Amino acid sequence: MADVDLDAALSTSSYDAIIVPGGPPAVPSIGTLKKDKRVLELLQQQMSAGRVVSAICAAPSVLHEAGVLEGKKYTAHFSVESVVPKLDKSSAVVVDGNLITSQGAGTGTQFGLALVEKLKDKATADEIAASICWKG
Repeated sequence: MADVDLDAALSTSSYDAIIVPGGPPAVPSIGTLKKDKRVLELLQQQMSAGRVVSAICAAPSVLHEAGVLEGKKYTAHFSVESVVPKLDKSSAVVVDGNLITSQGAGTGTQFGLALVEKLKDKATADEIAASICWKG
């Protein structure tokens, strides 16, 4: 459950990272997030500022709609392949500069660790991985 609603979140001028979740709000046929121009503009501003933009599962379809995947390497859930062209189907997580994408719920741990590494450092990500017995 979110700790702030979208209006409150959009009133903040900057974030260290934006994480777009998968599931129904991101699924192309429903498209709640990709239809909201405020969300798309926030993603564009975040990417232009060189801050972290990330998405998991179907959510890269929202990033595609915002135009922030242009010229980037990325992955997504196989169900959005027709909507999100050129996705890397062989990688669970793809990090390309300030963009981090992941395939789905089964790759969530790797996704989380990639975010920790990007926002903090590799040593902290490795420490967390060891503490949760992550062997990936």
